[in-house]
Amino acid sequence: MLSKKNLVIKECCKNIEKIIDNIIDILNMLKQSEKSIEIKCAEFICAKQKMLEIKSKILALFKNLIQLKYLKQNNVGEEKNTFDLEKKFNLLLKNEFNFQ
Repeated sequence: MLSKKNLVIKECCKNIEKIIDNIIDILNMLKQSEKSIEIKCAEFICAKQKMLEIKSKILALFKNLIQLKYLKQNNVGEEKNTFDLEKKFNLLLKNEFNFQ
């Protein structure tokens, strides 16, 4: 059974892999130029959706890193994990980026 830290690290790796896959897909769509306007529009919409997915994966990765930092600093075990990740994440967004 994987520890909490290992599970979070595994999730970070999945998010990074998905970000890279989406960037590669977007670049592949953009490099092919001899297409009809309809195909280009459809690919633009698809690329935009992939960019939104990248954004969500980056936010998830940021949350994972916050959680890893907390787990490392406090050496928290599975049985007493009371860390409120959403609260900490929202506080960081507010303090660092003036995002509410």
